[in-house]
Amino acid sequence: MVLAVFAAAAMGSESEIGVDHGVFDAFLVGSFRGRGVDYAVLASRRPLLDRYLADVAAVPPIPATGDAAVALAINAYNACTLRIVLDHPGLGSIRDLGDASVWKSPRCEVEGKVWTLDNLERQRVLGPLGGEGHAVVNCASRGCPPLPTAAFRAKGLAVQVDAAVSRWLGSNAFSRTPGGLSVSAIFDWYSADFASDLNVQGLSKQDVAKKWLAVRGVDVAGVTSVEFAPYDWGINSP
Repeated sequence: MVLAVFAAAAMGSESEIGVDHGVFDAFLVGSFRGRGVDYAVLASRRPLLDRYLADVAAVPPIPATGDAAVALAINAYNACTLRIVLDHPGLGSIRDLGDASVWKSPRCEVEGKVWTLDNLERQRVLGPLGGEGHAVVNCASRGCPPLPTAAFRAKGLAVQVDAAVSRWLGSNAFSRTPGGLSVSAIFDWYSADFASDLNVQGLSKQDVAKKWLAVRGVDVAGVTSVEFAPYDWGINSP
């Protein structure tokens, strides 16, 4: 009953560009266990996810670089990824489905266009947000930045993105080693995005990662080495 009341309130609280992001909020609420996601809870709410994605698919095209479009793309990416996991109960790793199937096959409809997850992330999230965009999308794996606990919205988008970056920094973006840092492989794979944030060229990937972290408040004094950590592709369940 409490959940039903919350869902009704959330779904009536806001509508942006014809999509009520409160539906996605109601789907996500109470499903987080530490850094993990309780997929059994989400499976019990599958109709909310399907409703939200149907609305995302049906919204008329909007300017791709506006905050409303960026928020929509972030939510769509995360919602479509969650749908993949729910469609395959017991999945040990999303990569078990094959990279081509997960990220390179058109499977996520937004504004009437069916996107691959790769293109949706690259064009509609990373394009406007740069390296910070990596903190807001989740690939359903333990190595990914944490799944956002609520839908993104146009109003206050920059604050929401900053909060997601802070949450990533506080979880699995990096760890300290004797004299150095062990950083997420995301800094290796997508170094150009983080270098673009910094407006620098010619730095090694390790130096880009170190500088990006320093700009965001991480104490790098005395850090003499930066290594890229192995990526954990296990499903991000508790």
